[in-house]
Amino acid sequence: MDRLNTPKRIYAGPGCLSSLREAVDETGAKKICLLMDPFVRSSAKGEQILNALEGLSVTVLDDFRHEPTFASVRALLALPGLPETELFIAVGGGTVMDTAKALTMLCTQPELMDALPDVSGLRSQLPPWFAVPTTAGTGAEATPNTILLDEPKQLKVGIVSPRTIATCVFLDSELLASLPRQLVIFTGLDALAHAVEAYTCKKRSPFLELYAPKATQLIFENFSAACAGDLNARQAMQLAAYYAGVCLTVGSTHAAHAAAYPLSGIFHVPHGETIAALLPGTMHMSAVQCEDRLATLAYAIGEKPDAASFLRRLDSLYAQEDVRFHLEERYGVKPSDYPAMAAQAIGIRRLLDQCPVEITEEGLVELYRSIPT
Repeated sequence: MDRLNTPKRIYAGPGCLSSLREAVDETGAKKICLLMDPFVRSSAKGEQILNALEGLSVTVLDDFRHEPTFASVRALLALPGLPETELFIAVGGGTVMDTAKALTMLCTQPELMDALPDVSGLRSQLPPWFAVPTTAGTGAEATPNTILLDEPKQLKVGIVSPRTIATCVFLDSELLASLPRQLVIFTGLDALAHAVEAYTCKKRSPFLELYAPKATQLIFENFSAACAGDLNARQAMQLAAYYAGVCLTVGSTHAAHAAAYPLSGIFHVPHGETIAALLPGTMHMSAVQCEDRLATLAYAIGEKPDAASFLRRLDSLYAQEDVRFHLEERYGVKPSDYPAMAAQAIGIRRLLDQCPVEITEEGLVELYRSIPT
């Protein structure tokens, strides 16, 4: 049986965040925990959000300079009054939304912190949370996945529970208006990876047939205009990121995301940048076993329906925007590090076991070497 879990309500369109207070009032919540990206917190949009919540008891958390860790979540759980929170609102990218998901799970059951990623002891009733994404990539607003960094092990850990899917989502492109071009590139390619990897993984679902080609189409049609700052294109990219996130609720990422874990965990390369760097090599490596899937995606973007056409178009997307990665200069990632990275990534079996081709440690080293520079 195929089952699709999605947020209960979705608002989409420029300015849709004006409905925030209405949605909050419908929950009956009076005690709010508002998690905000620090840039948004200091902006006019941040002020608008705070004004919309006037009259309610609001705790603001805005120290999100790094990706969430077990330690950062544990520290937030110690805040006084957190267990009484009736609604969490996350305004930001994946870091903010993943933190909100973790808090909904743990605010009334902090003892589960030591059991993660096992959430089998999670009670069914969690506080609701609203997702207000400020990028168009992570898809965290649609997924049941919470990603935390285990710093001592230098490894990211995925925590999966359908109970953490957002109650309400606001896809408001006005929040993306000042997003830097480089961030639009990396988050957009992260969203593309979600759609393409989910569609080519070993899992099959009729829902993927709807959401993956549409997300892929929207991204290819709007990527360049979104990079140039077009707000309508950024709205389309935000919708695509949501669709791609939905793909992850019924499908799975595979090699690009597995190989990305050491880059983020050891070298602290931002997640979107790691996925963008690894996507082309992953698809070229996987193509031999998923030609039919890539042919469908090629057709969705107006190309001849074969895998080679899709791969050419993917490569040209990178070339058109001159997408390159200088991981050694920026993060200290050297080719001599690749074998150790591959040895760690090969253990991410929940992802690699979904890859359409068998990938060895040597194959992962080759994947790192394929990163565009």
